[in-house]
Amino acid sequence: MTSFGTGMLYMMADADLAEGPSGPAVAWLAEIAAVGLSRRFRETVGDRVVEFTYDGGEVGVRWLSDAEAAPILAAGGDWGDALRDWPSVLDSDLHLPNCTAGEAGNVEADGLQVDGSYFTPIELTIAGLREALADREDLEDREFLETEVLARLEFCRTHDLVFVVY
Repeated sequence: MTSFGTGMLYMMADADLAEGPSGPAVAWLAEIAAVGLSRRFRETVGDRVVEFTYDGGEVGVRWLSDAEAAPILAAGGDWGDALRDWPSVLDSDLHLPNCTAGEAGNVEADGLQVDGSYFTPIELTIAGLREALADREDLEDREFLETEVLARLEFCRTHDLVFVVY
């Protein structure tokens, strides 16, 4: 079974961190931001959305206003499960918006749960999936890939969310 969607906190953090007060969750996400793989990503924490920026070794944290957070909160957790043979472009664990790396790689974050996870810039994932959809007539679950997966990837890119596959 493959699970996919938004919500890095809920899929990668300890259950008590994901369900507990926002302070520890924000601190955990700030540690991930400090790795420097994304210039900006956002995450839902409780009923709010927090944004992390990385610039020159410094991590910035801010809570989005209600208006900024509304489309993200309206989408909910946006998770799905699949028993499918996905195109290899979806093999990464983390598909990162605003990725500072020009290509896919492994997260090097000793001591963090994401250490060793395989990441890809989300733009490369979207381009690769579009190419697979255009080039492979025999692709199974084409409609699912177009309407579910590609749509969620586009949503994540637009709203600076990390798309997670595990």
